[in-house]
Amino acid sequence: MDLVGTIGDAPSQLWMFVSLRRKIGCDQTRPSCKKCATHGITCPGYRSETDRPLNVVIYQAAGAARPAERSQVRTVKRVPPPQLDRNASNESSTDSSSSWITDSTESVRREFNNMTVAIPSPTLPPAVSLASQNRLQLVSMAMSKLLPCNTVTVVPLDLMDISHFYFTEIKQPALVTAIDTLALVQIGSAYKDPTLLMQARRLYGQSLRQLMQSISRMQPGESWNDQIASAVLITALCGSFDALHQSANYIMHGSGLEKLLQMRGPEPLKDSTEAMLFLHARAVLTYHSSSLQKRTFLADAEWIAVSLSAPQRDLAWEVQDVGVRLPGILEKTHLGIEQKDPLKLFAAACELGTFLQELDKFNEQVAYGRTDDKLCGLDEYPAVSSWLNGDMTFPQVFTLPDWRFVEVLGAWLLYKAFALEMLISMLQAAAAITGMPASLDDMEQDLDSIMTDICRVLPALIGKNGSFLGMIGASPILRLAIVYFEKRSRPAELAWCLKMAAGINGEGVAFAGGELW
Repeated sequence: MDLVGTIGDAPSQLWMFVSLRRKIGCDQTRPSCKKCATHGITCPGYRSETDRPLNVVIYQAAGAARPAERSQVRTVKRVPPPQLDRNASNESSTDSSSSWITDSTESVRREFNNMTVAIPSPTLPPAVSLASQNRLQLVSMAMSKLLPCNTVTVVPLDLMDISHFYFTEIKQPALVTAIDTLALVQIGSAYKDPTLLMQARRLYGQSLRQLMQSISRMQPGESWNDQIASAVLITALCGSFDALHQSANYIMHGSGLEKLLQMRGPEPLKDSTEAMLFLHARAVLTYHSSSLQKRTFLADAEWIAVSLSAPQRDLAWEVQDVGVRLPGILEKTHLGIEQKDPLKLFAAACELGTFLQELDKFNEQVAYGRTDDKLCGLDEYPAVSSWLNGDMTFPQVFTLPDWRFVEVLGAWLLYKAFALEMLISMLQAAAAITGMPASLDDMEQDLDSIMTDICRVLPALIGKNGSFLGMIGASPILRLAIVYFEKRSRPAELAWCLKMAAGINGEGVAFAGGELW
């Protein structure tokens, strides 16, 4: 007697049947099982979403086809579901067409591992399916792909940015999952394959959780190992793809990082590994915020302070002392506008003027005479010193570590642009309240000059010779430039910035226009 017939005899057994259906996770009692139709293969039965090896994911994705394309994929003989008997042992069918299907997850995994050719796919080339048999082959294929851009310029993925791929033994789960995620999202973005991108999002959330668990378990003063460092970096690279950084996992990850950094406090970072985490956290929080909120000012000030190594601590605290004043000035500005009080606006404008002077002073300290701190190694990198001194001929190739240069220069550009934008808005509000004219031409020109400077830096970071660390670090200032040019109806400059954004994310970036603060 089959299971369906047995259920009608005893209503109490209905729950058992529902429980079995839920456990199996695949409706084997119907010949038109949706999951089987999606996979394009005979139903392997229950499989946990968390223990599937990467080659299984790729195999199933390669065999997937959209409804209009199903006829192009070779048909697979459907195996009728076995007749289950409560009194009989649950043995596999002896039929040759279904002998490889068992209830054992290990058996299914073994069958997939042993396959040499996957089902042809109308969207993915056979090489992708073949590479799925070996994780390193798949990663190599993903890293050799060129990011698809909306322009003729392409951005190669440089393996030197992820040198920790050369580990002989990987023990850190977050690193394994991050590598798989990067391979999936890279190939999925290159071929616009929704199934691969869906799997990448799932693995991305898993890698973020594993990474946060590894970091939170570290003891104070404990040195970072290279595998956690690699997981941080690769996760950051994954987050730069448009398909991932808009997902709920990404936003939750940003909130988790924020809490972690708040608990840690503004302590100087011990090495470049920790700096990777802070750079990644800043990029995450900047990406997922719909507008540049007040916490962004504090976050930038704090992270630029801790991103510098111990010899630069004095200068780092100077940067923080400058940056933490912005939120207070911002609150006074909002209060003055809401209450239509020109005196409060004037007081906030005076504080902002002092802030701008201190920013210029900081710039001079970096460019001249602070050689004892050797900020960014200015004595070794004259190109940076000349840029800060006013020579705007920025090199197309530079050897300075991208993330460190972008941290220092990017923070200065962000603060300067924020402050000028706030000052212009203050004076505009005061003029509207008092009816007195306000001359803003000089400040508008200064702000426009800063935005131009930002655009001149970006090609070196995002272009052919720019590493992914530079791209991630450049994202906040690129977002600022996009909002700025959109707000001022400058289509040519806006199109140029969006073109740069497409170079970072492959699919382009859907930046939401809005206020700068």
